[in-house]
Amino acid sequence: MKAVVWEKYGDSSGLIYKEVEKPVPKKDQVLIKIHGTTVSRGDTEMRGLQFSWLLKTMIRLYMGSIKPRNMILGQELSGTIEALGEDVKTYKPGDKVIATTGFKFGGYAEYICLNPSSDMVTMALKPDSLSFHEAAALPVAGMEAYHYLELADLKKGDHILINGGGGSFGSFAIQLAKFYGAKVTGVDAVEKFDILKDAGADECIDFHGDSFYKNLDQYDVIFDIVGKTNFRKSLKCLKEDGRYIFATPRSKYKLQRHFQSTGNKKIIFDLSKPSNQLLNRAIQLVKEVPIKIYIDKVMPLKEVPKAHDYIEKGLKKGNLVIHVSDEDK
Repeated sequence: MKAVVWEKYGDSSGLIYKEVEKPVPKKDQVLIKIHGTTVSRGDTEMRGLQFSWLLKTMIRLYMGSIKPRNMILGQELSGTIEALGEDVKTYKPGDKVIATTGFKFGGYAEYICLNPSSDMVTMALKPDSLSFHEAAALPVAGMEAYHYLELADLKKGDHILINGGGGSFGSFAIQLAKFYGAKVTGVDAVEKFDILKDAGADECIDFHGDSFYKNLDQYDVIFDIVGKTNFRKSLKCLKEDGRYIFATPRSKYKLQRHFQSTGNKKIIFDLSKPSNQLLNRAIQLVKEVPIKIYIDKVMPLKEVPKAHDYIEKGLKKGNLVIHVSDEDK
């Protein structure tokens, strides 16, 4: 089968499109023919080890100190179950599914074997209302957006600012916040305002130019998806009982929390834990709201390196999907 193999740490030149052995499912696994996967900022950060020194060291110990051990990246996918092990009872051949792979990764390939019962894997039947391309982009963004907006405890009429609203995660979060009855201010590059407005943002702010920091005591919730807000200034923009939520809890924010008076304002760093329950809730919301999955580009598997370069330029609007194979006729 064809796959994009991660052969060295660093830039996208370490991603090599090549022929590899097709996997065979173990007794507790399903073999999935992949139709679509995605490239996200998380994928590019992993490829380049763009983390703190401690986390970077831990990843090298797990994946290989000098270079990754025959690793195929890709964290989420859609596809069709082609075969299954004798112990699998929850799925059958021909089922159309969506999944996340955790630190197993493996989405940049024509086939993958996953254990549906593993704590690392989430898997569910694909919603009929979504194409394979749309479905591939649902799992991570859907689970993350639902998790953090539940923490936000939004009430009808609350005002939430979402920093990074033009990406896959952010566009889902805007739509969900509007469903909860909130007023939404979306922050991103001006080139992404069309996504913000279409998703339902009441106001758009360009993070390259205009600043929201002049809006003192205005927001019930500030939700920082990309980890680029100014901690001290953002606190001043929150109402007295406001919530400041981080999807990317960088160490500097945790330190600032201990040295900055926050009053009754809540600082929330709680990371999500993917689960089948969370994935099914995201699927339900896609049907109930309904949530629109925004796709910027669809690129072929062999162009995964180009897709990584595109992501790192900060150009992506919504989702970047990789077309792996056509649906079986």
